[in-house]
Amino acid sequence: MRKQRQVLNSEVIKTKAKYFAEKFGYGEDDFKATDPFIAGLKRRNNILFTNQFGESGSVETNVIEKWKTELNTYLTNYKPGNTYNLDETALFYRLLPSKTFAFGNESRFGQKKFKDRITLVLISNADGTDRSCCMIGKSKNPRAFRGIKNLPIEYYSQKNSWINSSIYKNIIIKLNNKMKRLNKNIILFVDNCSTHILDIDLSNIVIKFLPSNTTSVTQVLIKM
Repeated sequence: MRKQRQVLNSEVIKTKAKYFAEKFGYGEDDFKATDPFIAGLKRRNNILFTNQFGESGSVETNVIEKWKTELNTYLTNYKPGNTYNLDETALFYRLLPSKTFAFGNESRFGQKKFKDRITLVLISNADGTDRSCCMIGKSKNPRAFRGIKNLPIEYYSQKNSWINSSIYKNIIIKLNNKMKRLNKNIILFVDNCSTHILDIDLSNIVIKFLPSNTTSVTQVLIKM
């Protein structure tokens, strides 16, 4: 079951243990799948009850293998410095850690979690020689930026602090203009969400979409 990334809890283990006990000829009085049995099993075999992270276990192997072949074809005419990746990530800038050290007799109650966020749009080439970041927030004129004449990153505003088609289009056009000034032709890999689908002609950028539902494996920027 774990090879298939299925959830395995104590009740499932107890049920399977009873099944195998019957197969080996043990009666109900000979074997009982109790909590102490589970505790001993975990201790002897170094089994942890833990969280599952990400979605990479849901990605089909054949899709990834096909993508690797396509990727090699795409990269034939592009050096690492001309191979780019773009991705967005949320930054919850007021969110505190959920765990803390505490005395045994101390209250475990926490405080309200602040979900205030901004969106960061990250762009980088494969050799790391060209990297940039755009920020998307709610306010058109954030107080924190007052008095700053030269902001080192591009800033956009949107009521949800999320990227939309208009902001994405603006970012891509500016990137294309930058490549035109540098006399540089690049290939840009992005995921295929609806926001990233543009109907514009780009002189210096070739956009290629990552396969659907594979960004947990194929998206490079989430691993950096």
